[in-house]
Parts: sequence; C-alpha cells; structure tokens
Amino acid sequence: MDKTLNTLINPLSNTGKLLLVLTCRKPLPSPTNITQKNLSLVQHKKSLPTEHALAGFSLIELLVTILVFSILLVIATPSFRTMLMNNRLTTSTDAMVNALNFARTNALSNGVNVAVCPVGTNSSTTCGGDWSAGWKIIIQPAAGGNTILKVQESAPTAPTVTGTAASVTFDSHGLATTQSNFTFCDSRGGAFARSVTVLATGYAQSGPTPGLAVWNNGALACP
Repeated sequence: MDKTLNTLINPLSNTGKLLLVLTCRKPLPSPTNITQKNLSLVQHKKSLPTEHALAGFSLIELLVTILVFSILLVIATPSFRTMLMNNRLTTSTDAMVNALNFARTNALSNGVNVAVCPVGTNSSTTCGGDWSAGWKIIIQPAAGGNTILKVQESAPTAPTVTGTAASVTFDSHGLATTQSNFTFCDSRGGAFARSVTVLATGYAQSGPTPGLAVWNNGALACP
C-alpha cells in the first residue's frame, strides 16, 4: 500500500514542481513590444542634432555672402540717390506753393496786402535777396508797421531757387501784382529741374514734368 501511495504521489509532486517552475519564469517580451522599443530608439537617434546641423558658416560661404551684398549695394545706391534728390525737389516746390497759397488766403481773410519774399534776416520785416535761403511771409497793412507771419528757411542740402521777381505781393482781393516764375535746380542740371509759377490772378501751381517750365512748357535752365 505504501508503494502504491508513493507511486501516486511522486508523479503529482513532479507535476507540481513543473507547474511551479513554469509559473515563476519571467514571460518573454512579445515581438510587438520589441518593435515599438526599437522604433523609439530610432526616433530618438533621428532627433539628436547631427554634426552637419551644428556646423556654422564656413569662410568661403561668408565671403560669398559679403560679395553678393556688395554687388546689390552698388546697384541700389544710384537709384536711391536719384530718388532722394527727386524728393528734395518735390518737397521744395510743394513748400513754395503752400507758402504762396497761405499768403493769398491771409490777404483775402484780413483784407490786407501780404508779401512773400526771400528770407533775409528772420527777425526783420525787410526782405532778403536769395530765394535759395528760404522765404518769409509778411503782412503789409495800409496803416501801421509790417508783421512777419511766417518764416521758412531752406536746409543746406535744399535745391537752388531762382525767381523772376524780388517778391510776390497779394492784395486784399487775392490778386498778385505780377506773374512770377521760380526754378528749382540741383546738381543734375536743367533736365531734372522743377518749376513754380504765380499768375496775376493769384493762382500758384507747380510743373508736373521735370525739366519743363510750367508757364510755357519750355526747357528749364539752371544757373
């Protein structure tokens, strides 16, 4: 009977040991987990900066960049200079027209004579002799002393201005004493010069075309 029990127990014991061993062993990773882990490592490796990405400009690349920039600067400088000089001429002619219209408006509003003349001395009501220096607007009432209404001096880089009249005076009706013509020039000469005219009616305007006089559409001449 003992032999029979031992025979029956031993197989069960061996089976229990086998089941225990199988249960305690660590499960092997699945192929899916291995693939995902390898993919994560590859993505992390790709995200790391490479040696080429960390490299800066080489000396040759820097020299080529400077050369290209220099060429573009040489090409753009004449165009920029032309634009700047054209803007100065336009600004000067617009300032003259605005000053003449301002003087005429005050003559009509106040019923007195108002003159526009070269600036001369700022604090003096006496007119100067050079339109290029700028101009002043002076109220000239029938009785009493003259009063300076406005002074506008020209910058040293402003165009040269010549006029056919020593001054332009508007009466109480807004009429000018005579027609006056002005020419604005820079170092480029008459081909780029601008013009302004004041008619006897008091109307002031600037010429739309460089090099042509607004009063007769003839060629402008610079001193």
